[in-house]
Amino acid sequence: MSKSILYISYDGLTDPLGNSQILPYILELSHKGHEYYVLTYDKKDRFEQNKELVLKKIKDTTITWFSLRYHKKFSLFSTTYDILKGIYYLRKKLAKETIDIIHCRGYVGSLIGISLIRFFNAKYIFDMRGFWPEEKVDGGAWKQHGFIYKIAKFFEKKFLFKASAIVVLTHKAKKYINDNKDRYITSAPIYVIPTSTDLNHFKFDYNTKIKRLYELKEKLDFRLIYIGSIGSWYKPNEMFIFFSELLKRYPHSSFQMYINNINLKNYLFELINQIEIKQNVEMKDKIFIDTSSYFLLPEKISQCDISISFIEPCFSKMSSFPTKFGETIACGLPTIINKGIGDTDTIVEEYNVGFVVEDFEIKEYQRVVQKLPSLFSNPEELLQRCYKLSQDIMDLSKGVNIYNNIYNSL
Repeated sequence: MSKSILYISYDGLTDPLGNSQILPYILELSHKGHEYYVLTYDKKDRFEQNKELVLKKIKDTTITWFSLRYHKKFSLFSTTYDILKGIYYLRKKLAKETIDIIHCRGYVGSLIGISLIRFFNAKYIFDMRGFWPEEKVDGGAWKQHGFIYKIAKFFEKKFLFKASAIVVLTHKAKKYINDNKDRYITSAPIYVIPTSTDLNHFKFDYNTKIKRLYELKEKLDFRLIYIGSIGSWYKPNEMFIFFSELLKRYPHSSFQMYINNINLKNYLFELINQIEIKQNVEMKDKIFIDTSSYFLLPEKISQCDISISFIEPCFSKMSSFPTKFGETIACGLPTIINKGIGDTDTIVEEYNVGFVVEDFEIKEYQRVVQKLPSLFSNPEELLQRCYKLSQDIMDLSKGVNIYNNIYNSL
């Protein structure tokens, strides 16, 4: 059953996140017959750089893309301006169109969406992703119970109340909402859709990978990799300390970082200098820091052996499913993560695709480093486990099917 869907996201289709977590979904869902009107907010430089790539992908589909300029200066005022402009823009552009469902990704998108429910007489999906107000507090951007936080929680209640369906990333988040009905009042069904991975894009050459893993068993020159952003709740200092412990035991190892905010490169090397002194180990020549496009990431990931991602295990992170988790495992890499980030620690242990550090203490790092070779003792089985996990939980098609069922149920 085809639907006419207005999809609203404050993230841009020309952002790395838009490329990996928005566009693949709506492309696949459009192939199932749904018609999309997509509103995103794109940053000027990324829009100019990636606009044609997006337009090429949506050409000859049922997707109509509207892109508005994303504003950041004077954050609260610029966001308010963007929201009001989005409401006005969509009422004008789509006044004569029939909209069955307004699908809003996140809280800012939902502020626009709930303002248009009556205008279009449409159903509303609150794709809440995570606990955004708590994420802003945990990341240090907002004060706990401050004015902006209270406003966000006020609207969160409206989103939950008005929603015909709710989507979260983790089973822990769904359980928390269901266990706290006094704070999360809703009658809408809650669906869990983990951060999916496009397995046609993130993949590896089996023969090349097997050859490298057997070589690794002999040389023990581990190639560590981190991809994504740096800042807020991400913990580069702790990852560098872990790497210093890895070097002490396996001195031919290396660490590659492909980060979105490359402007922090100097800051990261300052951290490295401090850790070199503290840990009495030379590291900087073993660490490579750069940025990468979404399209080249699979190749860069596949050249490495194991990924690492340390994130502050604060309250809001129970609702998170990091994009990097699925992308690296889909490329055949086991992972080293910390406890307390959504469902990922449970998944890693269940599928035996890496190690979970219990805390950020050196003794814990040493424990994992010591056990690292055992993870690669049987390369064929390791790659099978990574593949099975990708297929079972993070395959894009599974998320697409759930969204399709939600659409058809409304």
